[in-house]
Amino acid sequence: MIKLVVFDMDGVLTDCKSSWYFVHRYFNTDNIENIRLFNEGKIDYPTFIYKDVMLWKNKDPFLSIEKLKEIYSKMPLMNGAEETVEMLKKNGKKIAIITGGLDILAEIVSKRLGIEIYYANGLEVDENGIITGRPKMVVNPYRKDIALLNLLENLKISKRETVAIGDGEVDVPMFRLVEKSIAFDPLDESVEKNAKIVIKKKDLREILPYVLSTDPESSSNL
Repeated sequence: MIKLVVFDMDGVLTDCKSSWYFVHRYFNTDNIENIRLFNEGKIDYPTFIYKDVMLWKNKDPFLSIEKLKEIYSKMPLMNGAEETVEMLKKNGKKIAIITGGLDILAEIVSKRLGIEIYYANGLEVDENGIITGRPKMVVNPYRKDIALLNLLENLKISKRETVAIGDGEVDVPMFRLVEKSIAFDPLDESVEKNAKIVIKKKDLREILPYVLSTDPESSSNL
């Protein structure tokens, strides 16, 4: 029986595929070059975060955590997210978020949905509360399985009692680790191929029959 439900954040709990893009849109900045450098292996993820945040700071040199909270407070939740989390909690499931995104948004989403556990990356601030751009790394986006293993150990829950839900390539390591995996509104076919269950309808309530099912082999493509 499933005891733990682990969600990716961007494009799963939120109706936005990239929380980075959400802030870039606010500041009218463009991180295409940063993405290219990262995808080509010319910069690592902490450097990617730093370069992205510095684009924002070029627009607002006194950018603070509070300002980012204000921006992220307007992030839309995925359709059905509130009802889904409520139903999972009613059925005794523990719920967690594992994201390569920022803890600022993860905290907002967690509070709005009533989720108690999240793993996400932070941003360093100076003595005046201004964001420096340097990240506080918690989750390597391409090794979310490491964060998940840590979570399982802390909760004393097994891989067989866990379901992972994500939409991108970065979620595949979690998919391979657990008993049940769900590709929700997946970004491409490679994500679909690595998940036991594929849901293409953008309504998070569609996961409930599979998460609450007692059959570990249940799978489908919707």
